[in-house]
Amino acid sequence: MNTVSQSIPGTPMQQMWHVLNFHEERLLQMAQYIHRMENTENTKSDSSNKPTETEQMIQYNTLLQQVSELADRVRVLEADKGKTSSTNMVSLDITENSTGVLSEL
Repeated sequence: MNTVSQSIPGTPMQQMWHVLNFHEERLLQMAQYIHRMENTENTKSDSSNKPTETEQMIQYNTLLQQVSELADRVRVLEADKGKTSSTNMVSLDITENSTGVLSEL
């Protein structure tokens, strides 16, 4: 399996959103494919084209594993987001001096 490394532009939150949308679309396509296959199987009277229970369990387990991996990746991205947001914070303290002029500390 060839993997292609790709850089996603934007803030970490935008990157996480992009990855999440990508995988959501991918899972939707797989669900639609499975739904089409089930509908096709229901219309055919030939039982030799139907996947066996074992094949269905393999498909189910594969999807379950992919969802679990995606949940782990989202958890890591959210943890990274928490770390980066605290290090990139800027604070500004403004006080009023006795002459009524605002000053920055």
